[in-house]
Amino acid sequence: ASTSNFYMVSVPIPNFVISAQSASINATSLLNLHSVIALVTSILIGIALLKTAIVFKDLLSLRNLRQKLHLQWLRNHSMLNTRNYKAASESTSDVLIATANVGTPFTFGWFTPIIVIPNHLQNNHSTFNLIVAHELVHIRRHDYRLNLVLSLIKALLGFHPLVSYLLHQINDFRETSCDQEVITEFQASPAQYAKLIFSVSQASGPHSNLQIALTEQSSNLKKRIQTMSM
Repeated sequence: ASTSNFYMVSVPIPNFVISAQSASINATSLLNLHSVIALVTSILIGIALLKTAIVFKDLLSLRNLRQKLHLQWLRNHSMLNTRNYKAASESTSDVLIATANVGTPFTFGWFTPIIVIPNHLQNNHSTFNLIVAHELVHIRRHDYRLNLVLSLIKALLGFHPLVSYLLHQINDFRETSCDQEVITEFQASPAQYAKLIFSVSQASGPHSNLQIALTEQSSNLKKRIQTMSM
């Protein structure tokens, strides 16, 4: 009987074939990475454009609101404590004021700031003047203008965790420092002022980012009240 011997012969694969396969895999991976980056970038740009459009929509809404309000000069308001107004008048331009069916007091504007007082708070003399004192501090520091800049930054870069954190910290510092100025400069009662902020926060609803509201964020309300008692 004849026997057949089988031998396994190892045939080396040429290096240029291996290199071509590796290059093809690398090119495919790079193409997929570029596609993912392009997709994520497109989504982020789309979100930024949408939020920027919302900012300009808010500007238009505030412009329409201004036309509907019955405005008068704050210095001529019968409920105003003139001492409060004079304390802020050196660095504060003329201020307009109006009442409206809103949940929380706020200030808006660019060239001439407008303070809006809720209808249900306009007849209490002490409450009215505490609100005005708070808003005058914001106006004196030009926070109503800074708000537009911060709103645009938030729209364009708010997706970044660091930017979001910094904007939140700026807002917290702005409100707590404003509270302290009201208490020290206008000799406001901390207990009465804290009670006002708490009561307004319960009635406040959503508002535009372009408005400087008495209760900007409910999340920092506890911190603000605690700071007043220090």
